[in-house]
Amino acid sequence: MIYLRSVQGIPLARLSHVLRDLFGLDISEGALVNILDASREPFATQTSLIKARLLAGTALAWTKPG
Repeated sequence: MIYLRSVQGIPLARLSHVLRDLFGLDISEGALVNILDASREPFATQTSLIKARLLAGTALAWTKPG
């Protein structure tokens, strides 16, 4: 659901229909918004951890532009 909304950009109303059609899950747009809101912080935390591990390695390096 998170992938379909954030990466594929499926509108909430359509996403509700897709989840019902694919999985038989009858979920409201409000519930979808709550799921997305609840996932924001854990995803940000994991993104930061992944970025730190990548930048600590020898294959990637980050330099500030300018």
